Amino acid sequence: MTQALSLSFPYPTRSLPARTQCGYITYTMEYPNRLAELRKRAGVSQGRLADALNSGRSTIVKLEKGERELSLDWMERIAPILGCAPWDLLPEAKSEHHKEIEMRLRYRAMTAEQRNSILSVAQQMVPKRG
Repeated sequence: MTQALSLSFPYPTRSLPARTQCGYITYTMEYPNRLAELRKRAGVSQGRLADALNSGRSTIVKLEKGERELSLDWMERIAPILGCAPWDLLPEAKSEHHKEIEMRLRYRAMTAEQRNSILSVAQQMVPKRG
C-alpha cells in the first residue's frame, strides 16, 4: 500500500503526480513520511502527541498514514515535541522536491540576519531578469 505525504503549494511541479484540491496542487508521493518512526524513537505515544498538539489521536494516525496533509505548519509544530528538526519528518529519499521543502523549513528557522545573508547570496547567484 502506498502511503502519501501531501504538501500544498500554489504552483505545479513536473516531477510528481498532482491532483487539485481547494485551489492548490496537492502532491502525493509514494514514500511515507517519518512521523511514526520519529515519534516512536522519541518514546511519545500517538495520544500524548495529539494532546501536545491540541488535536485528536485520529489526526495523528491520519498524518502518519498520509491520509491527512503533513503540511509545513504541522512539521513545524510536531518537530519540537519529538526533539527533531521539521525537515527530519520528510522521507529519507531526497528528491528535488524534498530538498525544496527542507530549504523552506530551514529558511523559516533562520534569524532575520541569516535570511538577509541567504537572500544576498541567492541574488548574486541568480540575478533578477528584466
